[in-house]
Amino acid sequence: MPYLPSLRDDAVLSDVFRRFSDHAAPLTDYAQRLMRGPSPLSVAQRELIGAYVSGLNACVYCHGVHTAIAVSQGIEEQLFAGWSTISSLRRSRTGCALCWAWCAH
Repeated sequence: MPYLPSLRDDAVLSDVFRRFSDHAAPLTDYAQRLMRGPSPLSVAQRELIGAYVSGLNACVYCHGVHTAIAVSQGIEEQLFAGWSTISSLRRSRTGCALCWAWCAH
């Protein structure tokens, strides 16, 4: 069952952006401002939050990306080793629908 009934079952993120082109640019602009724009939180702290939320959403891809960036920005890798619920994420497509669409291509 697709997450967006107006798209085919094997749709990827680029298909979502093509189908809903009016929303693609504002969404990517928002994500860029959120993660890299002015903030009282450092980039490392925002990526740490992104890793945690992606873990809660059971999105292995996003969790891995946010974790790698957080570590590259100075968050100690050992911190993530203690997140046993994160390391045993479900491998189903029930977490972050857009992320899974991105991973499918």
